[in-house]
Amino acid sequence: LLFFTMGMAAHLCACCFYYIAFQEAVSGATMTWPEAAGLYVVDNTNAEPNVTKMTSASEAYITSLYWACVTMITTGFGDIVPLHISETVWCIVSMYIGVIITALTIANIQSLVTSVDAPRLNYQRKMEMINKYMRYRNLPKGLQDRVLAFYDYQWAQLKGADEAELLSELP
Repeated sequence: LLFFTMGMAAHLCACCFYYIAFQEAVSGATMTWPEAAGLYVVDNTNAEPNVTKMTSASEAYITSLYWACVTMITTGFGDIVPLHISETVWCIVSMYIGVIITALTIANIQSLVTSVDAPRLNYQRKMEMINKYMRYRNLPKGLQDRVLAFYDYQWAQLKGADEAELLSELP
């Protein structure tokens, strides 16, 4: 799901980046990133600019998608750069989209790893609380060792399963 989300976000960013540049070219801008990349040529000799495509739509899309992926995943290589303020603003938006998706991905992976090892984490917390309690009560070292050995044995046997709960579920 996360890779699908990243793919859809890259598609959106790529299409918008190209669209913004194309609108700049139609509005009479002197040079846009697709023109600099050789994707189209703008003829400004007439009253209304004429945009002539130099490559196929698929090549323009792949170039835009390449820019979107590089921008969203890293800080970009600098081979495709914005040449107008509107293009620059979209670059910033795309970078933030990439950062948010990356942060969500890391958070989901961390949550997955934590939930896989949740019983062990609970066991470690319980052991910390038992140790603090035994120190607070100044229990003899031998008794502390026996209590800890009991809980270690219980962990080794049940791996965090609640025996009383398991037995209560039996018919």
